[in-house]
Amino acid sequence: ATLRASWFERGDDLKTLAAAVSADVEPTVTTDWDVIVVGAGPAGSVAARQIALLGRRVLLLDKKRFPRRKVCGACLNHSAVELLEQIGLGDMLRSCGGVELNHFQMRAGSHQLSAPLSSGLAVSRTLLDQRLDDEAIRSGVTFRDEVMVTVGAIQSERRCVVLRDSSPTTQRGKTDETLSAKVVLVADGLGHPSLSGLSEFKDRLHKN
Repeated sequence: ATLRASWFERGDDLKTLAAAVSADVEPTVTTDWDVIVVGAGPAGSVAARQIALLGRRVLLLDKKRFPRRKVCGACLNHSAVELLEQIGLGDMLRSCGGVELNHFQMRAGSHQLSAPLSSGLAVSRTLLDQRLDDEAIRSGVTFRDEVMVTVGAIQSERRCVVLRDSSPTTQRGKTDETLSAKVVLVADGLGHPSLSGLSEFKDRLHKN
């Protein structure tokens, strides 16, 4: 479903939206976008938001149902915190709570090493990712979860993207959807599965 930003302006969460069956939930009918962003973690949602603020039509996609639990990457260093402040998301970050990180300590037997850190934050990824997606939607981004994404070839100067329903509990009875965009930004994590069919994006190791 396509989720309208008006729900988020009233403070509702994605779980509430998923249960809604009203005019506030409507099917995605647009197949051609300025930008498609694959992966709704911090990198993807922030990028989608910033691009939408420039007036572009942005579609944000993720294979998981949101909100979703995630452990890795729960610590933000000083640069990440500073960046969120600079783009106007400092209050959002503070609303997530979290624990301040100001030193690093390592122990081995009776030995220990402690080093100061520039101020960072340990925060729930479940909550952080939810709030960042909310901000992206408020900025005009269209967000769809529970879709598997395969990035395809370039046709007529636009990159094709194929979507498949990834919900484990529902059968929507739909065939694969093919969308296109001027730019496809992939932020789907290690292994970037959405690029598996494109040899030009294979991982390469370079020796220094």
